[in-house]
Amino acid sequence: MKRIFLIPILFFISVVVFAYYVLPKLFVLKNLEAGIKSADSFLKQENDYYSNLEAISERIGFYKNEIEKINSALPDGPQAASLFEFLQSKSSANGLILSTVSQPGRRTNRGASQKTPENKLKQAYFNITVHGTFSSINNFIKDIENSSRMIEIEQLTISPKKSALSKENGYDFLSADLSLKVYYY
Repeated sequence: MKRIFLIPILFFISVVVFAYYVLPKLFVLKNLEAGIKSADSFLKQENDYYSNLEAISERIGFYKNEIEKINSALPDGPQAASLFEFLQSKSSANGLILSTVSQPGRRTNRGASQKTPENKLKQAYFNITVHGTFSSINNFIKDIENSSRMIEIEQLTISPKKSALSKENGYDFLSADLSLKVYYY
């Protein structure tokens, strides 16, 4: 008779042990498996994303020269120093003397820089004065217009320049005042 009571009691104890100890561990195990699957799929997506970025980076490497040309044409800022160097090299290459480079004050109706709303390009304005012969000024203007930098000549004023050097060499030196608009991001 003792066995009759012992079997249901052992069965009840085994059900309680299973319900309180084994089932929670099974639920935790199932949650961990679901978390591992989720992390695995996330890791696969991240791996695919970075592989895609690496492939894009390699493709961009093939266009390095073109990207450098675009960056030089549209710099990140007005970069007055690089613009001054560019103008100085172009003027000296054409036999001109670059005497002044200035940026108009903010009191003018143009302002120092403006942002065009349609394409987010910004503009900076500079005034320069060069001295030399007419053909040198003409070549300088062509060089500016044909350069990779986006520079627009808004106004050009040419006037005769009186100097002792021009009389000695027999050249007629001219003074050219240019108002430039430079585009940048």
